[in-house]
Amino acid sequence: MTKVSSIVKPGGAGVITAIGQTTVKEAVLLMTRSHVGSILVRDGENFGIFTERDLLTRVIARDRDPRTTVLAEAMTTPVKTCSPNDDVAAVVDMMIREHIRHAVVADGNRIVGIISLRDVIVQSITDVRDLILRHSGRADQSDSSEGLSAASLQLDPAIEMMLEASGTDQTTGLANEKHFAEALERFHQQTRRYGRELSVLIVKLGSMGQIMRELDARAADKLLKNLASTVKSLCRRADMPARLGEDIFGFILPETVASGAVRLAKRMKQALAKVSQQSPFDLSARISIGIADISSGDMSCGAYLKKMAADAMTRAAKHSPDGIIVASAHIPLEPPDESAV
Repeated sequence: MTKVSSIVKPGGAGVITAIGQTTVKEAVLLMTRSHVGSILVRDGENFGIFTERDLLTRVIARDRDPRTTVLAEAMTTPVKTCSPNDDVAAVVDMMIREHIRHAVVADGNRIVGIISLRDVIVQSITDVRDLILRHSGRADQSDSSEGLSAASLQLDPAIEMMLEASGTDQTTGLANEKHFAEALERFHQQTRRYGRELSVLIVKLGSMGQIMRELDARAADKLLKNLASTVKSLCRRADMPARLGEDIFGFILPETVASGAVRLAKRMKQALAKVSQQSPFDLSARISIGIADISSGDMSCGAYLKKMAADAMTRAAKHSPDGIIVASAHIPLEPPDESAV
């Protein structure tokens, strides 16, 4: 088993640190000069980590000024750690479970370095390449075959983590937009091939964008996680919930007609209203839900189904008393824009 110590740079090389009151702009300049994707932050007695993803999701996406926003407001905390003696496979499992791409390597109270998703993948590919080179020159083909099999086994965890990370929204743990779009095409093809049912449900939390900008990073993430947990609990195992944007969630509902999706939408509004009661913000009043099923129109691809549901969601925000509209085949539909929800 490959150990973390074989990946992390010795002597803490590559670890860039800053205090919590450092501005985001200063931190980004420091990261750029140092050619790193993360920076370790000390804020009093607390430690955090600030990464490129934090810059995108906690600063830029929330319209915060990098010149005045400090790292203490944008960093991820608590920091997830591992030991130099840990197996890389165990760190892979932890990264997948926690939806993170960086972990701090600590030996007792001493910080040894930072390990990233990229580090693990690069090391795994390097190990495989070395194994192939060692075994490719052997005359004994059985030995060579065993070596290549060992190489494959070493690469599998890194590939799994890369696929998992690329398809997951880091904050909520739900599928991200890319994974949603790919899965929808697969479901759509199966539905058309076998004559099955399929619905798509798009939910917009109308006031969520403003709320996210008013909250600090930790409070906003906590609220998002509560919302994601709530909607996920309403789904069946076969359903796929996803976060498609700052305030937009999508759901793929196999073997479901529009009427079944409407029932889910109503339960969802009730559940989100309860979450709203536990926070100082009223989310329930501006929830808009659009629904489309396979019979809603000319559904030559999954993207059309998603577009039909998104258009219904927009109309629901303007015209529906209960905030729910089912797409109709009689409403003209423009070709889907793959860059839009």
